[in-house]
Amino acid sequence: MKKIGIVSSFDVRCGNATYSKALVDGIPAGYVSVPIEVPLSLQESHDSISIAKVIEKVCACDAVNIQLELALYGPTPAKSAKFLQQIINNAQKISITMHRVEEKPQDLLKMSYKAQKNGGFKRIIKTFMSALVYREIFSAYKKIIRFANSRQATFIVHTYREEERIKKICPTAKILVHPIVWPLTMQKDTAVINLKEKFAKDLPIIGLFGFISAYKNFEQVIRVADVAGFNVLLAGGTHPKAYGYGSPDNSSSSYKVSDITFNKLDSCYIYTAPDDDTLYNFMAAVDLVVVPYLETGQSGSGIASLAVQYGKRVIFSDTCLATELIPFLNKRPFLFDVSSDASLIYAVRDSLKFNQERELSFAQHNFKTNIDTYLLSLGIEANS
Repeated sequence: MKKIGIVSSFDVRCGNATYSKALVDGIPAGYVSVPIEVPLSLQESHDSISIAKVIEKVCACDAVNIQLELALYGPTPAKSAKFLQQIINNAQKISITMHRVEEKPQDLLKMSYKAQKNGGFKRIIKTFMSALVYREIFSAYKKIIRFANSRQATFIVHTYREEERIKKICPTAKILVHPIVWPLTMQKDTAVINLKEKFAKDLPIIGLFGFISAYKNFEQVIRVADVAGFNVLLAGGTHPKAYGYGSPDNSSSSYKVSDITFNKLDSCYIYTAPDDDTLYNFMAAVDLVVVPYLETGQSGSGIASLAVQYGKRVIFSDTCLATELIPFLNKRPFLFDVSSDASLIYAVRDSLKFNQERELSFAQHNFKTNIDTYLLSLGIEANS
């Protein structure tokens, strides 16, 4: 039987691990699926023994898919690119799932000039340093994409925007577009959770899910809970790779969320670091999932797709994440402006009033079409 390898972190502390495991488990009978784990230690420093073990497993497979989040493969963009080139070069057949494709940065002089007009010298320094980092990241992505294309790799992306970005870098690249879609069999423990007992008042329950960070914008939802007349469940915690993890830090996003919540204990409930089943059960139990992320150029979101598949209702902030996801859905969800608390409140009210439970779904994509896309990317004919 053909051996299909999935290269990823597979560590529970990594958000990509659950998705990678679902892919490994989803490879159909008739093939041997092999998880090829990239040790977390390689994110801090490269060592030849760990890299050699990964390459050995890659060589033993007939076809390999790489789950590409650049930071998983090295301490710097350049080292990540070098390691990924080794994997690509040793694979018999290769496809790469690009969870993000960076856009080409603006000209440094132009960015600095804009920064000077808007914020003076300090803003120039901050902008210049950020620009240097982004240039390194983009350079690494460009190097990987062009090298992979020269080895006849197929790319899988989650949005049409990412397809366009790859085409700008490499016009001849072969690209398949498929949103992140999960199996509907992931929820092993389907015990009904009585969330209402967690709150003082019997009000609609809004759910926030995932690791806590500034761009997730959870604070806005918690801040308006009392005014809007709803309770909030936050199922998540600090990412283990975040700076200051495990230490009290009053500048962290988790601290800021806790600080807001502390005065709203009757209407807010935090469940830290839920396991997968608990997260799915919470997501199915709340009246509405809110995905309130700020604009970061994010391609796809595992949490957003889970909310569509497992949640009763879901609303999104009006960002490119939602804009790129909507073409794959059966209808347009309610959106809100992150600059307007009132917009958020009205979106919540409209969804609760006008959306039936489980009304939103993926229109033409499911987990089988997802797996079929992976097999197709590796030149393997999917079973009917």
